Amino acid sequence: MIRFIKKLINSLNRADNGVCSICSQVFRDSELQLEGELALCPKDLVYYSDKNWILVREANSNPEDPEAALSIYNLKAALMEISIPSYIAAKYSNFDGKIISTFELFISSDLNDDFLRYVSSKSLG
Repeated sequence: MIRFIKKLINSLNRADNGVCSICSQVFRDSELQLEGELALCPKDLVYYSDKNWILVREANSNPEDPEAALSIYNLKAALMEISIPSYIAAKYSNFDGKIISTFELFISSDLNDDFLRYVSSKSLG
């Protein structure tokens, strides 16, 4: 009986919410669909599936410089403000015994001109 109660308490304490990789809104886990490494809300799952995604920025971070990729997250937030959907993918590699994290920012290819205008206006080239 004690084992059952502990299991019940643990299941109630677990977070049952997640964040959509594109819109960054919080949803119940049951509402999110996994697409590869991305968690997508129903609306963005359709959007993601209908688009051709291109890499527009990448940044590397490592244990000595963990905040190097912060610019990718800041750019994603700025793109959200001007209605350019995007997502960030992370890759990890080992280089000379150091873990290198590569963060890649993707947008839909049909929004590339809007993206280029934005980064030009902000001198983010």
